[in-house]
Amino acid sequence: MKVEEIESATSSNPFLNGGSTANSKSNTDSSQSTSIKWPVPSPCEPHANSDHKMKSEVNLTPHETTNNSETTVSVVNGGSVSVAMVRQDRSIISEDSYQNLNGDADDDEHEEGPISPQTCHNTMLLAECSLSAITQLLVTRSESGIFYTNVGNEVLVCTLPSASSSHLEKRIEESASNKSPEQTKKSNDKFSKFEDKYLFESPAHPHAICEQALGNLRRHFKHTTVSFYGSSHRGRELAINDFYEYLFTHANKFNRSDSELMLLKIESCLKVLDLFKNTRNSRNEEISNALTDLELIFDATCSPIGAKINSLLIGSWKSSNEATMDVETNFLVFYFVLENCEKMRWDDSSLEADFDKFKLTALSNKHSSNINLLADTCQHAELVHCLHTIGLRDREIDQLWSVIAALILLGQVDFELDEFQKSKPTDSAIIASIAEFLCLKPEQVNRFLCYRVESGLERNEVHLTVEQAREELPNTIECLYEKTFTWVVEKFNSCLSVKMPRAEFGALVTLNVIDCPAFKDRDVNGLAELCANYCNEAMHLQFLQSTVAKNQHLYEKDGLEWQPIRFESNRATVDLIGQPFKGMLSILDEGNIAAGFVTDRSFYRSVKAKLSDNKFFLNHTPHNTRHCTFKIKHSWGQVLYTVDGFLHHNSAKHQPDLKDILLNSSQNFVARESFELSSFGNLLKVDYFRSVMSPMTKSTMGQERYKTNALMDTLASKLKLFTNQICKSIDSKDSYFVCCFDPRISQSNSSDQFESMADVAARACLEEITLKCQKGFILSMPLDSFLARYKMLTQYTWPNFRGKGNLEAIKVMLHLLGLVENCKFGKEMIHIHTMEAYSQLETMRETLVVAIVRLIQKMWRGSLARQRYRLFYAMFRIVRKFRAWKFKMYLQSLVKDFGAVRDMRDYGKTLRWPVAPFALNKFHSKLQHTFLRWRLRQRLNSVPEEEWSEIKLKIVAMEVLSPIRIDLALNRRWQANYLGLPTEHDEALRYLSAASEVLKSDMSTEILFSCLARKVSKRGKAPIRAFLFTDHYIYKFDHKDHFKLKKSWDLKQVCGISITRGPDQLIALHTKNLCDIVLCLYDCKLENRIPELVAHLCTAFRKAEKENNQPHELKVSIDPNIKGVKCMLNEVTYQVLVARTDDSKPSFYKEHGKRQWTLFWPASAD
Repeated sequence: MKVEEIESATSSNPFLNGGSTANSKSNTDSSQSTSIKWPVPSPCEPHANSDHKMKSEVNLTPHETTNNSETTVSVVNGGSVSVAMVRQDRSIISEDSYQNLNGDADDDEHEEGPISPQTCHNTMLLAECSLSAITQLLVTRSESGIFYTNVGNEVLVCTLPSASSSHLEKRIEESASNKSPEQTKKSNDKFSKFEDKYLFESPAHPHAICEQALGNLRRHFKHTTVSFYGSSHRGRELAINDFYEYLFTHANKFNRSDSELMLLKIESCLKVLDLFKNTRNSRNEEISNALTDLELIFDATCSPIGAKINSLLIGSWKSSNEATMDVETNFLVFYFVLENCEKMRWDDSSLEADFDKFKLTALSNKHSSNINLLADTCQHAELVHCLHTIGLRDREIDQLWSVIAALILLGQVDFELDEFQKSKPTDSAIIASIAEFLCLKPEQVNRFLCYRVESGLERNEVHLTVEQAREELPNTIECLYEKTFTWVVEKFNSCLSVKMPRAEFGALVTLNVIDCPAFKDRDVNGLAELCANYCNEAMHLQFLQSTVAKNQHLYEKDGLEWQPIRFESNRATVDLIGQPFKGMLSILDEGNIAAGFVTDRSFYRSVKAKLSDNKFFLNHTPHNTRHCTFKIKHSWGQVLYTVDGFLHHNSAKHQPDLKDILLNSSQNFVARESFELSSFGNLLKVDYFRSVMSPMTKSTMGQERYKTNALMDTLASKLKLFTNQICKSIDSKDSYFVCCFDPRISQSNSSDQFESMADVAARACLEEITLKCQKGFILSMPLDSFLARYKMLTQYTWPNFRGKGNLEAIKVMLHLLGLVENCKFGKEMIHIHTMEAYSQLETMRETLVVAIVRLIQKMWRGSLARQRYRLFYAMFRIVRKFRAWKFKMYLQSLVKDFGAVRDMRDYGKTLRWPVAPFALNKFHSKLQHTFLRWRLRQRLNSVPEEEWSEIKLKIVAMEVLSPIRIDLALNRRWQANYLGLPTEHDEALRYLSAASEVLKSDMSTEILFSCLARKVSKRGKAPIRAFLFTDHYIYKFDHKDHFKLKKSWDLKQVCGISITRGPDQLIALHTKNLCDIVLCLYDCKLENRIPELVAHLCTAFRKAEKENNQPHELKVSIDPNIKGVKCMLNEVTYQVLVARTDDSKPSFYKEHGKRQWTLFWPASAD
């Protein structure tokens, strides 16, 4: 679709007039509406020429609408006003919203320091890019408690003052105190403004820089660097702490345990490293004295799996300046050891927590009382935990503190002459303590303090004078501390190295965090300050090349008609200091390796002769002084340096005597291993030639003279190599910069033009703002990314454009919005001129994104629901088909196996049943039960019907007695009513008449069982009686007295039966009245009739239970402990035992006085 085809439809387009199509239904509830109403675009002024001057006025007034999260931005530009509705969750709009979004300012700070909307606004909204406007912007933001400001898309400026402020003090107190649950929740909400957002979508903050860097790793898998540099010590500390806070919280996105452990190790290493490289000044600022490069290694899933720390000490011992009231402490590790010396496991008590007692920790300046030395350092237990986390053992930790304690005591050493007029230490007790801490002998300590070895044709040992020993002592302390620092860093790297094989993690991507020491400018500056300032100049040069120069190259590459912008670069200053063979550091290295005697003054003359033509080098040595000074024009102003001590501090810190002694130490392996490591060669992968310094031969007028005889491992050479490596890393990776400046403190008291740090900071970022706001472009985006972000602004590009390509779609969209004149199109990118056009695009996108997201969610949820329905429907169909198939297979196997069971002899008893599906288990059980009933019916068909009742009784007997009795008499006929049989006795007719009379009188209906039996009586007798069992009663007859009825029992009184396991016919019927019926069934054939009687009784009880619908179970038991039964006779417990006899008839016997009966059962009946 061409632009000309759309022009005619634009005026009548209902979407561009705020309405909807005729076919769309409006919804009165906006929160539930999913229809999209395209907003009316505001006219925006085209981009002005480069010579057009814009008024520096931005009016921010609240707009009275129903949406409280919007403001009206009115930009006055040459008399015309363009209005745009901007939401307050943008970092590019009103300062009130920016204040609310900034991580440094909370609600209370906003009330204490209200921001003037006429003066405080974002740098990207500047109408006039002048030095004064940028300076006023940064100062006002800093005074209002907003310390961070975005400059472009790669640079964050931190303008944190060194002096205390209410906002800063409150921030420090909150970070030092324990957080409550409410504060923790607020901290998590603080992170939510930056998570999964691009840099231009988030407030200006290190959290946003960290999220952008992590996004580069995850989205594009690109190597990334983040550099921190500038002149504000406190700003650098705050910015890098905020960066690490977000990094350690969000780097492990997949919550992997190994990555979480690695982040914990890195955090512990950084805490320990800060203690070894940081000092503190009178403003309680932690000053970094090392250039550090932390390289985090991520695997293919962008989870941290390792790290490497490269760190170089470039500043050393304490310095004090009375004129500027500036006091700087020594390294914090010395104060930490003294503060916690009582907690160390030492036998020596020469150390105590008194800083003024020791030379290395004493502060003589009157302002030193303001220094809170250990305010932000971790406690002893916390630091020991950190050292354990990185893998140090308790012995290594103790010996590490011992080396630091030895350094503190070395600062107390003084020298005097002995009786042979040779130098010796004054206090032997201090030497003994040093020897104990280093695990040496006192003679060895005296040797490396008072003797030096000259290397030449012959190895000569020279005894130092008192003055020479005093001058060599600082070099010894620096040497030992540098080696200890190198050992600590090497331990860090061995702990953080990648332990997994390469095949497990695949491709790697790195994130480098470069921590540069802050820019330093004192009244008296030495080599340490020059090295720190050189690092900052190199970082600033990389900043200019990575932002301004890279953007210009991007415009040229994209085919734009572009007039290159000339910007002020600090390349000359960087070359002045670090250029190979010509720079000041190279000249300094030549002075250290030159043959003959070289002094600081001769070094100064060489520098003056070679660099006098450089306009950035200014000779400043007065004629009436012996000190040689010079000035260098830095990006932060002119800085005065003195060459005193340059050669001494630059020389390689190698003590051959100390090295030989400590390498032979068998106990303190920390000191021994530190000298086995190269001071910096392992980190840069460069092999250095080690220098061996000859002893000092002469010292006059404070001018030190050295004699060198080899190549050196100097501070200057290491600094240049390390800085070049960092610069190459920044050039080859995606780079982001955090520039920290002090907007309040003047750094120069000379007669030159006064320049505050705000002016310097403004100049540092002026090129970037000028390039993007007046002569360049605010934003450059690839065409596909731009279309994907803004295509919902018109109906012709949403949801898909039907034209030829992305470029035509963007032109159509911008033509409808009236923003074509404010943009330029390149080969692959679109470039936006003004902030107003970008703000208008973002405003309209924010207006439509809610409805679009709701519509997309509706469609997506519907699609997911339909997809889930189809999935479940298909799954259920598959399950049904599968179950039908399984059932079919199961039935086919049954038909195949059991189809001919009717013709089989055993009716399929030996056949194995197929395994049934789980869903057919109940059916399978019922089918098996049915089959068993069928087999039983088939078996019963071969038996006469009159014998079925006997078979049922035998089945009951098998159910009850098969587990407890061996012989069940299943092979004979069960006659039941044995007394009515003529073969049983002669009076069968008389018995039948007596039984009929009894049945008539007691309403009994059925005779269950009858036979003769011996009954045990409570009188001690066991006569033979006739017993009749009916369905209601048990009758006892006297068969010798014409079957006279003697006694009857109700069958309901019987509650249990006890029998024996053998063939004897002993049975005990337990009753509820505790007077049991103990019988021994008696007949002339001695048949086994006990199973038949038990079966009849169990059947009668089951029938009664079924009729009465009440549980009435008859329990049949055998006592395994005795060979007989237990019973109750007249509520007295008796035992009835069974014994064998040779008699042919059974009989009972009871001994007098015992509660025991014995049944003598004939052995012939077994």
